Amino acid sequence: VTGKVFDNENIERYQIEAQWDKWAKILKIGEKSEFEEIVWNSAELPPNSNKMHNFTQFAIELNEEEMGIAPTDSRRRPDQRLCELGEFGAANRLKKCLEQAQRERIKEKGKDYQPTWFVLLNGSSTNYEQKQQLLYKFTGEYWKAKETQNWDNCPELFAV
Repeated sequence: VTGKVFDNENIERYQIEAQWDKWAKILKIGEKSEFEEIVWNSAELPPNSNKMHNFTQFAIELNEEEMGIAPTDSRRRPDQRLCELGEFGAANRLKKCLEQAQRERIKEKGKDYQPTWFVLLNGSSTNYEQKQQLLYKFTGEYWKAKETQNWDNCPELFAV
């Protein structure tokens, strides 16, 4: 895997090289200095990983429940929990119900979606390969809501 990073004047500043499952490094390109740095190495697989889809320890722990998370956090998805318990049929049925409930909520609101934790940057679309893209900025409000446990701004995503 390779990539290049350009600044706002379209000058190449970094190159990225990686072997997708082993390592990644960045190379700084510049007039005065050039350096390379390994920014990621794959972790050793935990014992019995062959019984856990050969996941790393990090991947195994991704869906562990955590206290105080937003009601919209995907770790709260009841269909996902059923899937983790091996109840695939029930998980699929519940997933379909959740998706239908979401479609109904969107139709009921009748307006464009507005992100809860991000704001649109004014006049900040980019032209990437001739496609206009909107740019959003994280507001930081999520961390305040988590600290105070005030989730009033969160939609109820997992109710059927």
